[in-house]
Amino acid sequence: MDALLDRARALFTLYTRDGNPKTFRQARFAAFAAEGATRFSGIPSQLAEAQWLYGHVCLVGVQRGHADADALAKAELRLREVVEGAATPASLRSTGVDALAGVLLARHEETGDVAYLRDMRAMITRALVTLPEGADADRVMFQSHLGVAETALAWSTDDAALAVGAARRLQEALALAPEGSPEFTVIAAQAANAARVAAQLRGMTPGEREAIDTLVEDARRAVAAAERLDSDDTLDVLGPGAPYLHLCNALCQRFDAHRDREDLAEAERQVGRALTLVPEGNTARPVYLMTRGSVAVRRYLSFDGPAGSTREDAGAHLDRAVADLLEAERLLPASAPGRSQYLGNLVRVFQLRYQHDLLRTDDLREAIRWAEEAVAGSGGTATAAVPLLNLCVVRVLAYQQAFHPFTRAVSPPEAALTDAVGSIARALRELPDGHPAVANAHMIRGQLFEEVFRRSSREADLDTALDAYAVAARHPGGSLLIRGIAAESGGLLALRRGRSDTATVLLSLAVELLEAMTEPTLLGWHSRADHVEQFGGLAGQACAAYLEAGRPEEALAVLDRGRSLLLAPVWGLASRATALPEKDLQLYREAVWSSFRADQAAEAEQVTLAPRPLDPPPSPGPSRARPTAPTATGSGGAYTDAREHRRAAGRILAAHGSRLAPADVDVKALSSQLGDSAVVALNVTALRADALIVTSGGVDALSLPRLMPEAVERYAARLQVATDARDEESLDVLDEITRWLWDDLAAPVLERLAPLGPNRVRWVPSGPLCLLPLHAAGHHGVAPGAGTTPDTVLDRVVSSYSATLRTLARDLTRPTEPVGPALLVAPGSSGQMGPVSVPAPLFDGPQALRLPETEAVAEAVLAALPGRAVVHFACHGTSDASNPVTSALQLAAGDWLPFVSVARTDLSAARLAFLAACETALSGDRFADEALNMASAFQLAGFPHVIGTLWKVYGDATDSVARTVYAEIAGGASPALALHRAVLELRAAQADSGADLGPLAWAPFLHLGV
Repeated sequence: MDALLDRARALFTLYTRDGNPKTFRQARFAAFAAEGATRFSGIPSQLAEAQWLYGHVCLVGVQRGHADADALAKAELRLREVVEGAATPASLRSTGVDALAGVLLARHEETGDVAYLRDMRAMITRALVTLPEGADADRVMFQSHLGVAETALAWSTDDAALAVGAARRLQEALALAPEGSPEFTVIAAQAANAARVAAQLRGMTPGEREAIDTLVEDARRAVAAAERLDSDDTLDVLGPGAPYLHLCNALCQRFDAHRDREDLAEAERQVGRALTLVPEGNTARPVYLMTRGSVAVRRYLSFDGPAGSTREDAGAHLDRAVADLLEAERLLPASAPGRSQYLGNLVRVFQLRYQHDLLRTDDLREAIRWAEEAVAGSGGTATAAVPLLNLCVVRVLAYQQAFHPFTRAVSPPEAALTDAVGSIARALRELPDGHPAVANAHMIRGQLFEEVFRRSSREADLDTALDAYAVAARHPGGSLLIRGIAAESGGLLALRRGRSDTATVLLSLAVELLEAMTEPTLLGWHSRADHVEQFGGLAGQACAAYLEAGRPEEALAVLDRGRSLLLAPVWGLASRATALPEKDLQLYREAVWSSFRADQAAEAEQVTLAPRPLDPPPSPGPSRARPTAPTATGSGGAYTDAREHRRAAGRILAAHGSRLAPADVDVKALSSQLGDSAVVALNVTALRADALIVTSGGVDALSLPRLMPEAVERYAARLQVATDARDEESLDVLDEITRWLWDDLAAPVLERLAPLGPNRVRWVPSGPLCLLPLHAAGHHGVAPGAGTTPDTVLDRVVSSYSATLRTLARDLTRPTEPVGPALLVAPGSSGQMGPVSVPAPLFDGPQALRLPETEAVAEAVLAALPGRAVVHFACHGTSDASNPVTSALQLAAGDWLPFVSVARTDLSAARLAFLAACETALSGDRFADEALNMASAFQLAGFPHVIGTLWKVYGDATDSVARTVYAEIAGGASPALALHRAVLELRAAQADSGADLGPLAWAPFLHLGV
């Protein structure tokens, strides 16, 4: 008997190590033979051990894909005898409970029958009651099995309270498990998964950032434990890839809440790692395939490929998702639990592939077929939510497709509408009111009835659409993104249909939600930028709505509130962060800083669209060195890891949320500070174009009916081409643009201002207007009539710009005279510029500092900035419209000063920054409302006066302008007036030179600030 048992033990041990199917068959036969021999002639304890060996080898065989469901049934019978047998030794009984728990869980996974889970729960509860004192290892094992059983039971029965209890139980078991042991690794993964399930069942709202971060960190801890163990041995029913799978799911949950692309990139890596650990044929493999497919869907939805990427590149994510999900469905038994979730993902990917190519109506039919099957097979609310929403979406698509002129209708229009309405009604009926999916369902209802109204023109259909959008936008459980989309969609619909009061409510709510989505401690730079780009022009539409409602002051406030969302929080302009206690303020600032670099590494490591999704991207070729992100050394904060910064800031936001609420500009206070000057905020939308004029008398809205958005975009694009080409044709283009700007914009504004007599105008443009030289508007080269002023802005007012009204209001209340210690940064030949001539007086004082040649490096510049009143940069600049975070000033020896690096510098003494570099005031059209350029960055950072350029400057024009500016300042002129006079002088010199280049030569120079 002993020899047979020894052989069975040895083969089972060998099988757990080599995973060879042949070894499995040998081990099972050896256990079977030992059982037969001991049953008839052995002692009961030997029989129990043989049965345990047979049951355990079958369980491992099923997990590795080497045994079928029949083997599980046989294993269950034998292990029940072990657990319930009176003669079974106590030590063997405990391991029997362990193995039987795994078998019962596997049988539930196979059949979907919750009776197996209830049986497992009852068995382990009995085992815990009878466990003797001191059996700590068994107690940990039983607690973990009980937590797993309760997690699965909670998911199957939609019992959020049970899931919360299961998560707590697993955390208690984890606290008792020896760290570094196999048990600790398994329980850590199970605890992370239980917490995620509990969060999903109770409808965790995206605002619970710390709780969501905890889910991710718990899962990350489980992965770390698994890697320290460095073994493929596992007790988890999902196999050795379970920790990586749970981390992937947690990251996806956080991505869905906050859209941080860093999370998605890491999720893709983690599920790829997990799949390498799960062999073909493993019964858990469909779970891994479904997860990888869902990650691919998210990659498609957030696709932002490299330059040259095509629609086919984006669609490749969908093709991979379809392949993974179809394979998962093929491997999955028809009665498997959670099958509706697999089908729901399959529906989603077929739906997206149809929307990617509307001619693929077969994909829409497949989506409807799978959606109906998924809803029919769904269980509790947690599993039913996704199938119900998917069915709603594809039914709405079928209604839209019924009117497609080039494809055969999937369903007649009337039937399609009835089906869509019924599907949405069912979803709203079956989902609890607080469930996050309710917001989605209401938004889908809004989209459906907006489409119906477009065809029917019935006011009742419009009312239904607007009500649905409003409910979705206000739903507290919905994700910020869904709520934001619903608010914007409903607001724009109301605005187009003349319902301005409804439009103001919804669009201002959308701006508020966008602010929450771009909170800098929540996401990295690129993810925040994605949100800003997705909701591009939102503030302008909200402004137009308020103007339609006759509320110009609120129009001005909401327009300003929606600008510079990416940069303003860095310097406390969009929030009251400066009111925080000093310790918390420092952590908040450090967290904000880390957000500018947090997802840079992930961006660099993003998986390419190669056939092998886990291949790393190719190494970049040689190129001129330039910054890819802020890289200042030494954070100076309490943490060195970006995630630690963000977690700390999350706790700060939770504690001080009301003190960090965005603050609108006080329009009345601003008006009282203007004296005889004016502020002109410009807004152009498809509905209307306006100038919001702020003077000491208040706010006046001036309609600009001739200013069309198409013309603004066209001229902005033509200006970019012309200033790059700098040829004879460019002169004609500049002349055409400046004439158009005068006729359609500047002339009406200055005519309205004429009775007030202001000689100073501060322009606050929005959208593509930010790319145009408003200060150069006019009919240049046309002699004025006797006693009249030329039709040019330059000859009538002193112009300045401002990134936001908030910045302007801040600087109007502080000293701004450009006096005090000065800093000259002049890389010279080491910066590939050649000799630089800068007037000496301001930079030769005892407190002045010059950083010439090789001394002009980023570290020295950042160290010298604090306490400097006047800073002059004589160097090259670079601006990347597609990735503004890399815009920078080129210093010595190939070093760069990225514009966000200034964010961490004390600029309380700042007065004037003269950026004598090319394109320092040029923003890209991708983020025109964000004023992302070097000049506006210095203004936002604290300089009340900034002089920059819109395009490359001719010859020594910069030196000429600088000499005049500093001479005028020495004579008492303000920087704005000094630059105005310098540009007039340059214009005159150009006219007398015989080679007059017109605005192309003098118009690039502009002033930002007070």
